[in-house]
Amino acid sequence: MNGHSKDEKTLLVLGTFLIAVGIFCNEWLLSIFLGDNDAPSLLNRIAIWVFDSLCLLAGFLIIQYRSSLQLKNLVLSAVSLAFMVFLSESVLRIFPMTNTTRGMLERSVAYEPSAFSIHRLASFDQNIKGKDGSPRLTIRNGYRGEEFPVEKPGGEIRIVILGGSFVFNDESPLGKDWPHRIQEILQNKGHKNVRVINAGVPGHTTFDFIGRLYSEVHYFKPDYVVVCEAWNDMKYFRTVSPERTPLKTMRPLTRPTHQGYPPSWFSDLLDQSQIYLRLKSIPAIFGKPFGAEGRLPEGQYADSFPRWGVEQYKLNLKNFVDVARNIGAIPILFTQPRLVSLNNSDEEKARIVYAYSLLTHKALYQAFEETDAAVYAVSKEKNAPMLDLARLFSGQSELFLDHVHLTDRGSQGVAEAVAEFFQGVVERGI
Repeated sequence: MNGHSKDEKTLLVLGTFLIAVGIFCNEWLLSIFLGDNDAPSLLNRIAIWVFDSLCLLAGFLIIQYRSSLQLKNLVLSAVSLAFMVFLSESVLRIFPMTNTTRGMLERSVAYEPSAFSIHRLASFDQNIKGKDGSPRLTIRNGYRGEEFPVEKPGGEIRIVILGGSFVFNDESPLGKDWPHRIQEILQNKGHKNVRVINAGVPGHTTFDFIGRLYSEVHYFKPDYVVVCEAWNDMKYFRTVSPERTPLKTMRPLTRPTHQGYPPSWFSDLLDQSQIYLRLKSIPAIFGKPFGAEGRLPEGQYADSFPRWGVEQYKLNLKNFVDVARNIGAIPILFTQPRLVSLNNSDEEKARIVYAYSLLTHKALYQAFEETDAAVYAVSKEKNAPMLDLARLFSGQSELFLDHVHLTDRGSQGVAEAVAEFFQGVVERGI
């Protein structure tokens, strides 16, 4: 048997094999190669039909033109490439990535640009999933929790709590963020007419609360508006100055984070490939570093910071109090509790992400102390009620996941303290 006939027989066997693959492959057999179930089942079936059709077509063409030398070389190259791709894809699936476009968007909070704050929660209904696909949190009309009527019902006492991710309380179970636990506690104590609105937005500073008061919150006719935020403001403490003002250095969101949601069928199809998912992640590896709270700043760590940051923070609190009163609400100031203390252990320090502020432990502790003092000073100067949550909870390791974000136990503790505070406020009619 000469080499020519061997090649023809090899191609005949290959063509027959491809036809068999096209005939016998089915959805059940190929399901192992179709990703992490992020793509809809219809898309999976379409992918299988396309694969089967290509196998059938390739098999018939190879059998029909198996004596062609040019075809032999083409088939040899194509089969070698296909084998390498198949082998690579199979190996990568041993350690799969799950960063599909659809999956990441469904597991993350959607933000949109705003003229009155650095960004805002997207106003469409958001049902955020956990890593296991279960419901994690809901957002309605741009606020965490179930939808509430914009027009306040008669007799309702409405409390709006503004803050960053500490107030948003992303880590808490569905419906168990600490602002909504306050409502539950107060209603269980007989104050059925109390509604608490979680107006926390991750990344927001005291600048953003002022704009939100006069651009939207006043439409809700709140009786009380609370501000509880210091951590995000500290991110500009190191660099702010008369030459580098917040107006020049703070950058707002310029386009919606979920602009491509839901992703196209073609994007879903590409995301079924582990090779593609890894290629897609390359820009993030070599780009500017990001953390859970956004892009990390560049520069050196500082042991101290100029006075401008705290002065700006204090001015923002004063303006917040004034605007709150201008919309007919009673302003209330909270200090922000945190893990940071002078007595933190090495394990606790490892949980504090200093990279967001580029302040050393000593400087970060001092920043919190000075923001606490600013809250006290503004409360006294403006005769505004305040609650020192920092004194009650700071430094207690079991209450914090990291620098400021709460464990479930921490969320419950803060909720109980604030509920007790508001029970007195409501009953005294402040």
